[in-house]
Amino acid sequence: MVLLMGLWFTVVIFLLGIPRDHCAQIIGGKESVPHSRPFMAKIKGSTLCGGTLIKSNWVLTAAHCNITKNTEVILGINSEKDTTKQVFKINKHIPYPCYDHATKENDIMLLQLNKQAKLDKNVAIVKLPRVYGDLKAGTQCLVAGWGITRSGSKAPSDVLREVNVTVIARSTCNDQKHYNSQILVTKNMVCAGDKRGGKDACVGDSGGPLMCKGEQRGIVSCGKECGKSRYPGIYTLLTDRYSRWIKSVNLQIYLTRKNIQYHTWLVSSNTNIYYVQEHSSNRIGDEKTYIGVGRQAIIKDEGKDFINITKVFFYPGFNPKTFENDIMLLKLHIMATKLKINVLPLPNSTHNLKAGTVCIVKGWGTTSKRRRFKKFRAINVTIIDRNICNDKKHYNSHPFVTMKMVCAGDKNSQKDLCVGDGGGPLICSGKQRGIVSFVKKCDHPENPGIYTQLTDTYISWIKTMIDENSH
Repeated sequence: MVLLMGLWFTVVIFLLGIPRDHCAQIIGGKESVPHSRPFMAKIKGSTLCGGTLIKSNWVLTAAHCNITKNTEVILGINSEKDTTKQVFKINKHIPYPCYDHATKENDIMLLQLNKQAKLDKNVAIVKLPRVYGDLKAGTQCLVAGWGITRSGSKAPSDVLREVNVTVIARSTCNDQKHYNSQILVTKNMVCAGDKRGGKDACVGDSGGPLMCKGEQRGIVSCGKECGKSRYPGIYTLLTDRYSRWIKSVNLQIYLTRKNIQYHTWLVSSNTNIYYVQEHSSNRIGDEKTYIGVGRQAIIKDEGKDFINITKVFFYPGFNPKTFENDIMLLKLHIMATKLKINVLPLPNSTHNLKAGTVCIVKGWGTTSKRRRFKKFRAINVTIIDRNICNDKKHYNSHPFVTMKMVCAGDKNSQKDLCVGDGGGPLICSGKQRGIVSFVKKCDHPENPGIYTQLTDTYISWIKTMIDENSH
């Protein structure tokens, strides 16, 4: 079930090459009930792969699948003879940045389709995990695909097939009786098969889903000698890190030429890397333009300018429970100079913000009544002492406002950030000093906004990321 770019052979009937050195096919399974897996995507080109529809124009698959200009994605089928099929070209294929062809680490890729799929009973979005975590040994799962049905065969299946497999402990897969670390099964992978053999994914199934309890938990990646008990199938495990990457890839930066006096700070006039938070806006001072925007401030709208994100850099150690280290960088695919957008400077000195300092927070967020602002807004907020924010009348240390954070709001008039402002800037004396991170109750004086404070450590990280990724 490994389908990496190894030796290819030609299947004349299907005009498909299927990597031979590692398999990825359905062995020992059965034909799926027609259209019972409406999220399945058949990726057909110089090689055959599977995938899953995760948005109406995005497909999740394996990074080792070979994508060319002639590759097609077919949705809505059990067999290609079905009249329900929808066929797409691929606008863009985006492998995970750290994919390692040799070790199969990070074998995950996104495909952007050339148009939106029409969702119906035959084409649907796959269910991704509500909670990302490891799969326990013994968990029963299902794998599906159009790959070959027996080891040594050359012809892929005409119909979608599926088989039940059991998750096997990594220590077992890596021991001498199995892979013996020839392919090291890491914490980013999971192996599954059958102790007696005969049940597996194989050539042509690569990129397809490992479904456990109705959720996609993995991606068919690699293996050896399909269906052999000694070599269970190896899958990319869908982790929280991959989930964040998936969400970040198709983000588009929301920019507008209107009311420029209010938000020229969003993009530097000469930049193509920004930074924001993980859940921000500015530039770092050289000629290469850097910007940052909040994840939730990125909104599609007519008459606006959009810039695609080519890379995402998460700050190491981000904790979604405590909001510690809530900052990330985004790299743009073009220089923002073309949009004539100005830059919001970072501070020369990152001393602690004193209580009582009046700052400005900006964004497109909602009000406490969940009404979204159509226009960019700016409000004044006052820095509040951390001890006050952490006391029983306020956050009561849930979350705990640390030295890397700052809280700000208005004790009297209930001015604050809200949903949709995340990632926006906290501007003090004309410079960005923080990034909107968290608020418990919008416009509530007892729950002021919490911001990631731009410290020397963060600014040093920003500069390092920019220096190392500016080519």
